[in-house]
Amino acid sequence: MDPLDGTGNFIAGRPLVSMMVARLQQGEPVAAWMLDPLTGTLHSAERGAGAWIDGRRARVADMGAAALRGIVKTRFLPEPLKSEIAGRSGRLRETQAGSNCAGVDYPAIVKGESDFALYWRTLPWDHAPGTLFLAEAGGHAARLDGSPYRPADDRRGLLAAASRAAWDSARAALMDA
Repeated sequence: MDPLDGTGNFIAGRPLVSMMVARLQQGEPVAAWMLDPLTGTLHSAERGAGAWIDGRRARVADMGAAALRGIVKTRFLPEPLKSEIAGRSGRLRETQAGSNCAGVDYPAIVKGESDFALYWRTLPWDHAPGTLFLAEAGGHAARLDGSPYRPADDRRGLLAAASRAAWDSARAALMDA
């Protein structure tokens, strides 16, 4: 549970915050809720049953894998990787800074506002709700090596995308020489 994701935004007076909760069963997210407390918008998901925005079925607006635009969170990247990714960002249509709130970024991917998001820190309270919401809406999230995201796994690096094809393209653009 993250009682207020986007704490820095809240302190700065920016309206990009979310209250995030995931229910885990045997270490895997089976239900998730992300509430924007300022607008009342609720993003929710249940494993195998879908994702919803305010009770309406949510599906990714995948624009394909050709000209990607996405969120690249560099704040916590190790310096060598940060430099490598910066040098490769020209392979993308647009690099976005993101909202500094995973509870805003995951819905942005589903709504088609971003094609992907790259995170280094993979804290479960930031990503367990969002990865389930994204997956149930038809998107794809995985570790940078392609292995599944598991909340108890403390390895770094997570890539979330509107589809598996977008995930593959974003990973190739950002990580492959």
